[in-house]
Amino acid sequence: MAVLMDTRQLPCHESTEAIHAALNTATSPVRVTVAQGAQTLIEEWRLGAGANLLRSSTTDTLHLQRTAQHLRIDAPERLSLASSVRGTCWTRQPNWNGDSLLQLLDLTAEYETLWTGPNAAVAFQIDYADLGLPVDIVRAAAPLLPTSPLYELTMRHVRQLPTIAEQMTPGPALNMLGSAMTDIVRALIAAVTPDDTASRRAREQSLYTVLLAYIEQQLHDPNLTPARIAAAHNISRRQLYRLFEATNQTPAEAILSRRLDGARRELATRAAHHTLISATARRWGFIDPRHFARRFRAAYGLTPSEWVRHHLTDRQ
Repeated sequence: MAVLMDTRQLPCHESTEAIHAALNTATSPVRVTVAQGAQTLIEEWRLGAGANLLRSSTTDTLHLQRTAQHLRIDAPERLSLASSVRGTCWTRQPNWNGDSLLQLLDLTAEYETLWTGPNAAVAFQIDYADLGLPVDIVRAAAPLLPTSPLYELTMRHVRQLPTIAEQMTPGPALNMLGSAMTDIVRALIAAVTPDDTASRRAREQSLYTVLLAYIEQQLHDPNLTPARIAAAHNISRRQLYRLFEATNQTPAEAILSRRLDGARRELATRAAHHTLISATARRWGFIDPRHFARRFRAAYGLTPSEWVRHHLTDRQ
């Protein structure tokens, strides 16, 4: 992670110029108007050769405009998927305008965004070449995003990305995170585009990653089942199992392994706080503590109690 800009320690008369320079570096040439005395923090993660993640916060109104003049200077073949975490962002592009919580920006076109008052956002930016969808399909999808069945899942995932990225070191893992997010963006767009060859191919390429993201977000629900996963994505159970064949795991095994791993990590980090094992089991979707204990021992060779004692000893 790199801090592209932190104006919290700068004098007010230097802050505006610094914000302008940072935003033009982080995205592409834009006109920046910011409230007098506003402070901004911008952080960036590189998620592979063609993808990056930005997290920004500003203490007051921020206005960005990308004009035809800016496009003549630099028009990268990129798009940005952004989610407002705090405040409201109004956006205008040639084919739509609005204040959706999840917004798709085509960086090859003119646009205008306005955050009123204190605001914070997360943006995932990617090259069109890596997305594998034509510009016209992306532009057509932008106003339709709220109708996508993947809208809520994608918005939650975008907002969680900085927290996930903070726990990783630069290298293959971050690149894989970028690839997975690219798959989700591709599926989000393909879900609201006409049923043509390009959109069908995009949905097929991205579906497995979307299914894993859905599982991760629903792990705490004890009612999560393969049947429910298939129904939520309008596919048959046979198709669902076929998608998991290459991983040597069934959907049920994928759910179980992720629940056990989450519970294992929670018990390790909370061992000093005397967390009840049964409470941890319930938080990770296990209704019966005895069933959880059996599965835990089968996976890790220790009972949950032995695992907690081991980590308590390490802390002493």
